[in-house]
Amino acid sequence: MAGASSPHRYYRELQKRSDPMNVSSGSLKMYRKILSINSECSGNGVTPLYTLGHLAQVAGVPYRLLDSLLLNVDSNYHEFAIKKKRPPGIRKISAPSDLLSHVQSVILNRSIPGNFVSEHAFAYVRGRGTKDVAQLHFGAQSLVLLDIDDFFGSCRSREVFEVFRNAGYPRLLSLQMCALTTRGMGLSAILSPDIERTGNMLYSVKEGYLPQGAPTSGMLANVLLSQFDVKVNDYINSLGGIYSRYSDDMQFSFPFRIKSGQVDALISRVRTLLGDYSFRIRDSKTKIQRSADALHLLGYSLFEDRISLNKIYKDKVRALIYSIKKYGPESVALKHSKIDKNAILESLEGHYIYVKYSDPEFGKEISNSVFEIFHKFGNFSSESVPTRS
Repeated sequence: MAGASSPHRYYRELQKRSDPMNVSSGSLKMYRKILSINSECSGNGVTPLYTLGHLAQVAGVPYRLLDSLLLNVDSNYHEFAIKKKRPPGIRKISAPSDLLSHVQSVILNRSIPGNFVSEHAFAYVRGRGTKDVAQLHFGAQSLVLLDIDDFFGSCRSREVFEVFRNAGYPRLLSLQMCALTTRGMGLSAILSPDIERTGNMLYSVKEGYLPQGAPTSGMLANVLLSQFDVKVNDYINSLGGIYSRYSDDMQFSFPFRIKSGQVDALISRVRTLLGDYSFRIRDSKTKIQRSADALHLLGYSLFEDRISLNKIYKDKVRALIYSIKKYGPESVALKHSKIDKNAILESLEGHYIYVKYSDPEFGKEISNSVFEIFHKFGNFSSESVPTRS
């Protein structure tokens, strides 16, 4: 919205109604507060926002609707489980309602400081991906893979609140955006002075966590782990190695065959650093690889002379293509617990786009089959439609 974050425009609007910053309307003190927020937020690369009403304006959502959403965040999630094959288990997904997802997307694009994310984080960051991680570790002789247990659930709301405060937002709005991007906070209006005040409204707060499924969770988790990333990278560099993190997966590579004692020391040090940020290692997913033929990470195989998608991922894509061609997308959608045939076709489209970027040779191998599926069932975007070779 044009002028949505202009201090002059916002100041003039406040002169027309009661002052939400608890100072007299039209006062110089209020205007200085607006300018201070504007300066700090702009310096951190986020959109200056002053109140919940201002966020509602920028998001294009009626204020009363956003205010109601704020007090009923948890009921705006639909929780479902996805079976995990490796290791076997259940992953709980909290899918936000359309309204909550929209507001979260606005917060993601405008209010989470991307420059707070370390260069060592490769997930949820525009322009970075799994292939960049593979290229970073290409040529290594040893690879240690560690996994962070309960990654999103260990990101607590008090730290999320500080992300917004450090970005330059007012204390109350930081609390409100924290409530809109976490789950379990139990933000509720009460009548006794407990945490925060805006006009006559008071809030009671419980500890919450980042929900897996919200569009904001990945970037917020990256920000929360930025200092950890820097510290562990400095430590790994001192050993002659390279560090990267893709969401909850950590990769450590070395240009030599790492010894068992060195691995134990590395894991112990990383465990300690993670503990400082209230995270822990999931020991069952720890892997140590020493190059004989290839190293494997994030769906890639790193050979001596090339990087390619690994056999497991390729076989998965081949199987999906075979099933759609033989049984049709409706039957495959039911088997994969997808909503309808469009969902399974969109999944195939996503795989094909990923393959074209990550492994062009494999992309050529499957292009004819994807071409046939597209022309028989449709539902592909024009950018991803393969041509028959």
